[in-house]
Amino acid sequence: MPSLSDIQFYLPVSMDFVMIIPQLAILAFMLGILLLDLLFSDDETRSTAAIAVLGLACAGFYSLRVLWGSSSYAFNHLLLIDNYGLFFNALFCGGAILAVLISARYIEREGMALGEYYVILLGAVLGMMIMASAGSLITVFVGIETLSISLYALAGFNREKPVSGEAAIKYLLLGSFATGFLLYGIALIYGTTGSFDIITIGDHIKAHGGPDKVMLLGAVLILIGFSFKASLAPFHMWAPDVYQGAPTPIAGFMSTAAKAAAFAVLFRVLSIAMPGLHKHWHALLYVIAIITMIIGNLSALGQGNIKRMLAYSSIAHAGYLVIAILAAGRGEALGAQSILFYLIAYTLMNMGAFGVLSALARRNQNNETVDSFAGIGYRHPAYAAAMTLFLVSLAGVPPTAGFFGKFYIFLSAVRADMIPLAIIGVLNAVVSVFYYLRVVVAMYMQEPGEEIERDKILWWPAALAIGISAAGIIAMGLLPGRFINLAASAILSGI
Repeated sequence: MPSLSDIQFYLPVSMDFVMIIPQLAILAFMLGILLLDLLFSDDETRSTAAIAVLGLACAGFYSLRVLWGSSSYAFNHLLLIDNYGLFFNALFCGGAILAVLISARYIEREGMALGEYYVILLGAVLGMMIMASAGSLITVFVGIETLSISLYALAGFNREKPVSGEAAIKYLLLGSFATGFLLYGIALIYGTTGSFDIITIGDHIKAHGGPDKVMLLGAVLILIGFSFKASLAPFHMWAPDVYQGAPTPIAGFMSTAAKAAAFAVLFRVLSIAMPGLHKHWHALLYVIAIITMIIGNLSALGQGNIKRMLAYSSIAHAGYLVIAILAAGRGEALGAQSILFYLIAYTLMNMGAFGVLSALARRNQNNETVDSFAGIGYRHPAYAAAMTLFLVSLAGVPPTAGFFGKFYIFLSAVRADMIPLAIIGVLNAVVSVFYYLRVVVAMYMQEPGEEIERDKILWWPAALAIGISAAGIIAMGLLPGRFINLAASAILSGI
């Protein structure tokens, strides 16, 4: 299978648009929802939710069934159309569909049932798609900013809660600061190579036998910008506050699809533009992986709020993914494949957990603490069983998707001769079992606290999302080979 650097043909402009039909579909449905929302009354926002799901399903289906197998440039190298980007297109659409289903009744109950909610959510997906298919650092920046601006608005969407506005302001200020690092790094890379194209940058480094000091500084600054988006330590401090303040479905979406987008573009840039800098970014990421896992897991131990616990958990999981990037950087194919496998599993696990939180939460009540989950196993056995599955999978207990995700990552580290890092990862995974099972113990082994009222109407969209997530986790645990083969086909065609 030829690599992207071996492809020397360009598509006609008309074909360029054919290759980005998934992105165009998302944009079309954004505009459609915005216009149709004017025709719907305030109590008909579920109609816009259904339209959003339809648009996401169409974009994901087209990526996997029509464009799958493509390997070409579009718009003069601004976009790289390959299985790697198409895989992430489908992952983003799947994660967004789960977020929409969880949000359908949640935003009504919280008094923020506005049609633009789904427009902004689709805008975030559009930014993610641009990031995953970026062939230029300029495209990377456009995708990141499209995603970031959407998430700033979604984090503060619940205007009746001061904590939501506080989360949005914190995210905006720190995100803007991180964007400055990213832009300065891009400028330095352009100044030394004369190009924004990631393939050309990689060829320039190879041709000159290595980087100079200015280029190394630019690479470090770009890595800092990506680290913020992926919530890697020590650039993680925004995550707990933002996740806690953001609407619960959005917190789940940010911790999964947005994180997947950050790792998608990070891995593509490191693999194509900066393989010649491997010994430099490898040492830096090695330290970041260790710090991220330790800080994430130790900080999660003392959290009484489940959203904050899941936020610190997401930081730790980002550290595991960095291990896979390091293994792939040393030429271990399983490292690259395990990134994609783990991101699918993590999206299902975390969206499911946040879905249960959304279903059990009540307006103006603090139902997000570990203590508030006491006795849920007897009052809401279906929700409790699903939450147990998600938490057990996050902890990496076999035979769940989370177990095989961690297994593939640690195995790739061992094969890449990074045994100390693999051992540290395993020890951190053991530590995480405590705070995940703490919630399970509260649900089944503690006396019930204050009664959590049931919805008068069956909340079937959220139940559907939770069911899909649970079924996906079980399927990945029972048939991991099929999913790792899918990841392998995406990697072979992409990078």
